[in-house]
Amino acid sequence: MKRTLLLIALAALPLLAVAKVYKWQDEDGRWHYSDTPQPGAVPIDLPPVQLYDSPPLPQSQAPSTQEEEQAPVLSYARAEIVSPGSEETIRNAPGEVGVVLALEPSLRSGHRVQLLLDGQPAAEPVAATAFTLMNVNRGEHQLSAEVLDARGQVVARTGSRTFYMHRPSRLH
Repeated sequence: MKRTLLLIALAALPLLAVAKVYKWQDEDGRWHYSDTPQPGAVPIDLPPVQLYDSPPLPQSQAPSTQEEEQAPVLSYARAEIVSPGSEETIRNAPGEVGVVLALEPSLRSGHRVQLLLDGQPAAEPVAATAFTLMNVNRGEHQLSAEVLDARGQVVARTGSRTFYMHRPSRLH
């Protein structure tokens, strides 16, 4: 109800700006002003209403609608591959590699981890920090991980970790 009255009053303000104002003096010598004419009242010419247009904000300070719609980015103080160790040689005939990721703070709700083996996704992103890569080929590999938010945007990245896969064969 109060809002409705306020909106009506604000809508009527421009009408008051163009309304006539009258002044008159009573028998005690006091001056009165009104928008309705009284006996002996004279119309007053008022100066135009003063308006102020604020200067536009500089582009760098004006928030974009995209920035307003985005949730604040939650970062991680630490994102690191703990296992395998740097330059570690893994000896495993089936080519399995255990990967452990350390995050501080821990993995947030809605976030997922994407493992990258030699720059390519090793599997679908999952809400976990411990993994087993299967059937990794022999040789040198680069391992890294990205933490993705609910929209799939990268919010944290580990450094790249080099490891070596040694898969013994029946010949060796």
